[in-house]
Amino acid sequence: LETDDNAAAGAWIERLAAIDPEGVQTKMLQGRFLWAAGKTDEAESAFREALKRDPKSSETVLSLGGLLSGRSPDKAKGLFERYMQDNPDDEAEGHYQIGLIELRSGNLKEAERRLRLAAKLEPDSTVVRYGLAELYRVAADTDAALGEYLALLELEPDNAELFLTIGDIYKDKGLLDEARVKFEAAKYYAPGHPAASLYLSMIWESKGAYAKAAALFREAIDLY
Repeated sequence: LETDDNAAAGAWIERLAAIDPEGVQTKMLQGRFLWAAGKTDEAESAFREALKRDPKSSETVLSLGGLLSGRSPDKAKGLFERYMQDNPDDEAEGHYQIGLIELRSGNLKEAERRLRLAAKLEPDSTVVRYGLAELYRVAADTDAALGEYLALLELEPDNAELFLTIGDIYKDKGLLDEARVKFEAAKYYAPGHPAASLYLSMIWESKGAYAKAAALFREAIDLY
């Protein structure tokens, strides 16, 4: 399931169902398999069957909450609140999931509150930091988004996509030297990434280095 090999997953779940047809893990995995196949109603039924057998099954609560987050946000939030009550050591996960629901619903203030709570509990969580960065970009708070991306860079110092994102923000702010440094870092960590060459071409063109800009542009075209 984690590698999106649904055919193999289905075969193994069938074997598990033959051994333990009414088991919590069987029902939970059947739910995940059905969800991956786009059969959301059947997946929800399987998850609820699993919860009937074990109401404290944290994995099932999270799975059902994730499934319902788009179709029944309030029910999903209730499940994530329940998860936090049953798993106080992983409270950050519940706040993070609720924060995403609030973000998708446009409730930016509550989304920020939840994601900030998650970040306080798990300061090194990259998924939470990315959630906050996305929130601030949606809110058009570029400086706050930049702060989150820079914090992420300390956790992922060789992430070329992150360097590109930060460089793009610097470029839009008119900080071309800072942008160039980030784009060069992206090119270093991902030499075959066309966007790094393209962005660098734009930077050098703005500085009047037309030959260098043209060479980088041709490089970007070749990489595309």
